[in-house]
Amino acid sequence: MLVRDLAPSLARPQRAVAGVITGVVAGLLAMAAFSTPAMAQEISIQLDQSKADQLGLNAAALEADLNQQMGGQLKLGSQQEFLSQMGAANIMAAKGMGADYASNPQRFVLGGGFGTAVSAAGARFGRGAEGLPAGGFAFQASLLAGVNLGILSGNDSFLRRFMLYANGLLAETNPDPFHASATNLGAHLQFKLVRPKDHSGLFEWGGLDVTSGYEYSNYRLSLSQEFPIQADSLTWNATGNLGIGTDSTSIPIELSTNLRVFILSAYLGAAVDVSPTALSTSEISLGGPVVVDYSGATENIGTASVSLTDQGGASGTTGRLFGGAQVNILFVKVYAHLNVGLDQSFGGHLGLRLAM
Repeated sequence: MLVRDLAPSLARPQRAVAGVITGVVAGLLAMAAFSTPAMAQEISIQLDQSKADQLGLNAAALEADLNQQMGGQLKLGSQQEFLSQMGAANIMAAKGMGADYASNPQRFVLGGGFGTAVSAAGARFGRGAEGLPAGGFAFQASLLAGVNLGILSGNDSFLRRFMLYANGLLAETNPDPFHASATNLGAHLQFKLVRPKDHSGLFEWGGLDVTSGYEYSNYRLSLSQEFPIQADSLTWNATGNLGIGTDSTSIPIELSTNLRVFILSAYLGAAVDVSPTALSTSEISLGGPVVVDYSGATENIGTASVSLTDQGGASGTTGRLFGGAQVNILFVKVYAHLNVGLDQSFGGHLGLRLAM
């Protein structure tokens, strides 16, 4: 009887301790799931007060104006959002470069293309006139090779439904005041889900294709020359290190169809893009003189500097619509491809292919 009386009282402390431990563990897991790396940021503006007084200028107002311009052009107040947009654009930039959606090849495909993508910057193909891109931006170029797995089989072979593709390229550009490098690698398998009968006339429907694979891409921006930032009559001539980099992996799952009318082809498709990783990082360490334009002359009035490190991500799953048009001149195919993402990403590319 005594044992039965003591058992509930002994169990209550054990349950309480277990509850505390469970709560602590749950709290730590929640913190780990929702925490983001802290941004390290320092801004310093030092103007010569006496020189400003001699020129009849308000040094405090000039500092505030320059600080605002530095924050805006370098996106200091929204760095993580900007990096996430860069990641989304990097994912989008190479979409469609790794497969042929219009030619219905029975033997092989060789070719290449180049294009850009933006995120949260509207329907545009350029990076804008700003120093850093207006929103997320990435450039990609890629070479493509594909083979029909039934190339050695008869026309009625089931292997004729499969196309295996590989693509990739390293490219560099120099968008002032930056140097940019882009790399992409990919492999895709395309299956002819619905294979229509062969047509050699003016009209040909290509059936339904399912395409999937693996894509890796990265895009790097690094400052290669002086980066001037203007504020009213001041100009900060910044030099040093400014690097933005984004790496991503993606698995597209696409359904598409195409139609040929004489020498013109068009294709449409829908896709789900699964992106396991899309990490963007920034490292900014800039400094330099601040000059004032006064009465047609330029005078040094102080110095400014900024340092920042941050990172942001764009991984996840999103939908996408795509389409394009192609001109067929015998085995030569000239095409234009357009991507429209449901995450405010937009992109496209142009290319040339040889397909048989």
